[in-house]
Amino acid sequence: MSYLIRAATIIDPQSTHHQAIRDILIDKGTIQRIAPKIAPGKAKVIDVPGCHVSPGWFDIYAQFCDPGEEHKEDLQSGAKAALAGGFTGVLVRPDTHPALQSKSDIDYILKKSAGLGVEILPTGTITAGANGNELTEIYDLRAAGALAFGNGEAPLENAGVLLRALQYVKAFDGLVVYRPLDRSLADGHVNEGAMSVLLGMKGSPAISEELAVYQALRLAKYTGSRLHLAKVSTAGSVALISKAKADGVRVSASVTAHHLLLDESALHAFEENYKVSPPLRTDDDRKALIKGLKDGTIDCIVSDHSPQDTEAKEVEFEYAADGMVALESTFGVAWKALKGKVSMERVVEALAIGPRNLLDMEQVTVAEGEAANLTLFNPATTYTFNLQHLRSKSRNTPFIGTKLQGKVIGAIREKIVHLNP
Repeated sequence: MSYLIRAATIIDPQSTHHQAIRDILIDKGTIQRIAPKIAPGKAKVIDVPGCHVSPGWFDIYAQFCDPGEEHKEDLQSGAKAALAGGFTGVLVRPDTHPALQSKSDIDYILKKSAGLGVEILPTGTITAGANGNELTEIYDLRAAGALAFGNGEAPLENAGVLLRALQYVKAFDGLVVYRPLDRSLADGHVNEGAMSVLLGMKGSPAISEELAVYQALRLAKYTGSRLHLAKVSTAGSVALISKAKADGVRVSASVTAHHLLLDESALHAFEENYKVSPPLRTDDDRKALIKGLKDGTIDCIVSDHSPQDTEAKEVEFEYAADGMVALESTFGVAWKALKGKVSMERVVEALAIGPRNLLDMEQVTVAEGEAANLTLFNPATTYTFNLQHLRSKSRNTPFIGTKLQGKVIGAIREKIVHLNP
């Protein structure tokens, strides 16, 4: 099947067509031609006003709950959610049930996700059962196909374990994905500050993240290994990472779309779907995250897609599970926060180019002769996000009924073409 994308603005700093308006002809999964005007012939025409095309987006921090909790999400439904959100690739978290801790676990993800239209790749867990104690056979996991190593949201607070993991991956220049959190200081339900006082709830202070960031950065400097700090949320963390990068530490960082848009004031109504980890912080923290993304201190935007069933969310706020489904809304949420503050080129870098660089993956680009791996979107579209936009099995999102900025038209990966209604 052939497709012709009509009059698309190409956003790809790697491409000679960057920022140009071009027709793009795709045949048998390959970009055959890019030109100002192409006759469609027998190709199916995709003609959407305001269409932009970039390299396919890649999310490096998402939970598909498979294996173990497939009632919340599985690889098939996760792939559908990813395509609806414009993502052609996803690195899934390792803290499933059981954890992704053996060659057979890695093989399960790779084989079961084949043919779904999304490149679903596994993170291997650092510790057996994601228990934070005994190291797994990291080298075997790497050989089986794990692209990075971490514990997901499971605790990893033993500095010795983190040190040994960083030392181990250095042999093959691997990447440790670390969620910085000192849980002994983070036993609250919201950010510690004015809002926690107003709500009468125990708060988790910014220092619970920043101490863990500081420790991890020191260990990364000591070992010379590659460290990725997932989902940073405070101004203090951004400052620490900026200094470490200037000092030559091999560190990268990510931020969620919802932390770019929301602050702790969203919690005034005790809406359980706003309960996330790390908690929504202050407006000053939010602004620092945007600045850090703009100047490159923060390398990429992640969804932090975390499906939860109704039993886990429809309870009192303090008992509700953390997290929201986010793949379908990531771009609309992020661009609503970033429009007029961060360039579209930088956003595409954070969604598509930066994530693949971190994982040492071959870059995809909008160029003739390349395999089609594209995201189609219109940044000018304002729309109301609703349940019809969700493809996840779960529904735990606070954005139902919210006006978002920037709509995903679809995604193309080789012969798989997904177009949103």
